[in-house]
Amino acid sequence: MKEIHFNQERKKKEGQVYTPTKMVNRMLDWSGYFGQPILNKHIIDNSCGEGAFLVQAVKRYLAAAIGKDLNKSTIRRHLAKYIHGIEKDAMAYQQCIENLNQVILPYDLYPIHWDVRHADALTTNDYDGQMDYVIGNPPYVRIQNCNRLDNSFQNYTFITGGSFDLYLAFFELGFRMLSPKGKLCYITPVSWIYSKAGSILRNYILKEKSLVELIDLQHFQVFEHITTYTVISRFSREQTKDSFSYCQFNPDSYDKIAISQLSLQDVSINDRFYFGTHEELETMRLIRTSSYPNHVRVKNGFATLHDSLFFNNNIPLSTYTIPTLKVSKGQWYKGFFPYDRNGQPVKEEELKTCTQLYDYLQSIKQQLEKRNLRMKEWWLYGRSQAIGDVYKKRIAINSLIRDEKDLLIHAIQPGEGVYNGFYVLYDEEITAEDIISMIRTAEFSTYIRLLKIYKSSGYYEFRAKDIEQYINYSYSMKKSVPMVTNK
Repeated sequence: MKEIHFNQERKKKEGQVYTPTKMVNRMLDWSGYFGQPILNKHIIDNSCGEGAFLVQAVKRYLAAAIGKDLNKSTIRRHLAKYIHGIEKDAMAYQQCIENLNQVILPYDLYPIHWDVRHADALTTNDYDGQMDYVIGNPPYVRIQNCNRLDNSFQNYTFITGGSFDLYLAFFELGFRMLSPKGKLCYITPVSWIYSKAGSILRNYILKEKSLVELIDLQHFQVFEHITTYTVISRFSREQTKDSFSYCQFNPDSYDKIAISQLSLQDVSINDRFYFGTHEELETMRLIRTSSYPNHVRVKNGFATLHDSLFFNNNIPLSTYTIPTLKVSKGQWYKGFFPYDRNGQPVKEEELKTCTQLYDYLQSIKQQLEKRNLRMKEWWLYGRSQAIGDVYKKRIAINSLIRDEKDLLIHAIQPGEGVYNGFYVLYDEEITAEDIISMIRTAEFSTYIRLLKIYKSSGYYEFRAKDIEQYINYSYSMKKSVPMVTNK
């Protein structure tokens, strides 16, 4: 049999990233699409690309039909009736048909009039309420200004104006296609569990209670040459219960590992979803839904819009030069700081009194003027953040970790600057040692992992607000301060 072709050079076309065969088969297995029960059952991939899912579905349907001793005429009719696909890209569509024909070639079934359509799936309702299985990998596209798009998006409530992720519309389309006992299985970006754009989908899940299983691929990169962090979500129209299975993916066995049986109420915290063990989610709920005294405030460091020009060891020493820490690397540089002790900008005439410094500034002036300064003077920072705190005591913390061992923590003295990371301002009741002891813990690392803001090489990112909430929670727990639950 000729090798089935999937064009690897076109990994990303119209937002489509093609799913490896091994993952396709896992998703079909987990969805129950195998054996003779799939006979006379409709399956569709509504963004089928070159047919990765459909090819394997046809192979499985053939095996079931042959095992049932169906004749060639019946098999030919079944494949045309029960296998469905839609693809917008003309080249991918043609390749899909070719790949399907290659599958049937050894069985003397040609020709089959495949129900694979060259069309925009978002404009069709021909399959509504009819599909027993909706399985696939919808397009991963971030759409801006959706009011400029064509009418295909007007009837989709899972997307909102301004910007949205295209795959969210395919969730809505997939649900619409399901029969009363239908099953849906998608591999998509993880972002729907926490993004503002995914809020409508999350509310739908809470209402319909059809989520059966969520398989978290975490840092595993399933697609070659494309970095994206994904989850596999399985739904069933037959399910109307509040609980579902949360699993993680094991790349070594290429299989799922059951972690927890969770309720939707467990995972829904402050209009986003979190997934973990019961104990982890209980802690997350305490952090996210309760108010604690603000012993610390966490802020972002300097934002110049051209850090390498403002912070480097070639800058001449002057009145306007301060030691500045690049928090992400734990490295100190000479920093040009064009502000007084009150955070007010210095005038150009004052800079001219520092001859060597001003000569340096003149040498980089053209580069600085290219920044989007929003009407500010060319020698100033691009943003005002952190400027007013330079003469306060702080603790600097990096924003990218795998676990607590990756934390870079520095005590920052008054008169020193911070960029490319966070800094913690703390009151007199709490000490630097308190802060360090609370965040250099396994609990803090677990908390960061549950946020699921994945970065390459196994790292997790977090925001200033995330660490601020955690420290205030942890210190209050340590001191047994009463909490106030936010309604």
